[in-house]
Amino acid sequence: MIYADRVKEASASTGLGNIILAGAPTGFRTFASIISVGEAFYYCIDGGASGEWEVGIGALTDATTLVRSSVLSSSNANAAVSFSAGAKTVFVTIAADGISAPAAMQTTLDTISAFANESLRLLERLSFLTALQTPTSELRVNINAGTLPTVTTVGTVTTVSSVTSVANQVNGGGYALSHQIMAMMNDSVGIAVRNRISVS
Repeated sequence: MIYADRVKEASASTGLGNIILAGAPTGFRTFASIISVGEAFYYCIDGGASGEWEVGIGALTDATTLVRSSVLSSSNANAAVSFSAGAKTVFVTIAADGISAPAAMQTTLDTISAFANESLRLLERLSFLTALQTPTSELRVNINAGTLPTVTTVGTVTTVSSVTSVANQVNGGGYALSHQIMAMMNDSVGIAVRNRISVS
C-alpha cells in the first residue's frame, strides 16, 4: 500500500468506470509522479456540489487512469458510486478501514493485554519472594522451632502460615520456604500460559 502527501488531481469522469485524472492544481502532485502503475493506494473521490463521494483501494493502469479496485465507503451506502457530471477532486488518503484493527485482531490484542497484565502480577509476587532470599531484607521466616510452614493458594492469593518478622535472621529454612513458593509460582505461570495460548 502506497501512502503519499499532497497528491491530488481534478477529474470529470462519470459513471461507475475508471477515473481519468486531469492534472494537479498548484501546490499538489500528480498520482503518476509518486505512484507506479499497479501499486495499490487508498483514494478518495469528492464529487463537489453533487454531494457524491467514494473512498476505496485503487491502482493506476497508466499515468492518468485510476481503477477503482475495491470500494470501502461511499455516499451510495458504501457501494460504488455512479458519478454524475461535474468537476471532481481525486486524492490519496488514509482510509479508516486501513487504520482500524479487524474484530478478530482486536480480540487477539485483548487476550495479549490480559496475559501481559497477569504476567506483571505474577512478576510482582516473584519479586517479593526473591526478597526473602536477600541478606539485607528484614522479612525473615522463623522455622527454628517447627516444621516448614504450610503454603496455601486460593485463587491468586498465596498464604504462608507461621511467618514471623525477625530482623537480621537468615536461615536455611527461609531459603527452603522461598524455593517452595517459587516452585508453586512457576506452576502458576505455566498454567496461566497454557490457559492464554491456544493453537488452531
